[in-house]
Amino acid sequence: MLQGRGWDVFMLKRHHAAEQNNTLSRTVQRTLQEAATLKKSGYRKVVLAGQSFGGYVTLEAVDTSPDIDAAIAFAPGVRDMGATGRLDASITDRILQRAKVGRLALVFPKNDAVFGYLVRGESAEAILSRRTLPYLLLDETSGISGHGGATTGRFALRYGLCLTDFLAASSLPAGRFVCPPVADEWSVVRELLLPP
Repeated sequence: MLQGRGWDVFMLKRHHAAEQNNTLSRTVQRTLQEAATLKKSGYRKVVLAGQSFGGYVTLEAVDTSPDIDAAIAFAPGVRDMGATGRLDASITDRILQRAKVGRLALVFPKNDAVFGYLVRGESAEAILSRRTLPYLLLDETSGISGHGGATTGRFALRYGLCLTDFLAASSLPAGRFVCPPVADEWSVVRELLLPP
């Protein structure tokens, strides 16, 4: 959807071994270097997005640097002790308390088996509601389910336009950005398949 609305979208490929052997900081630094390169080449705004470990890298990046304009984290998380450890949700909560970013979008799907079915949206809302930044929070009550739920067509139909509007608005007030219900899914499908 973003590409269809004139955004340039780049994907940074990372090796899945980055989730092991404590190379998180290297992955975050590489992400920030790429963002800085894009800004130097003329991009006015840089938005980071990631799913699962990539979502966690996105959050770490905005915790490290104030140079990111917006961040999107789908089912973000990292396990202590590498891929075999348990999710430490308090790490994400601590980052949400101090992240330096203009806008933040988070998706915590219901029934996230990868992270032990933990409910994390409630805690995120409590933290973000005290911050002075615009945020979009799609929690376990959003109808999105499963660890990869935010990467599905169902997510695109229900929340794709809202997420695009959240990112593209010239200015937003601090506080929670609320997605209106989608009245006509066919118009969303048309935009996905035949961008304007």
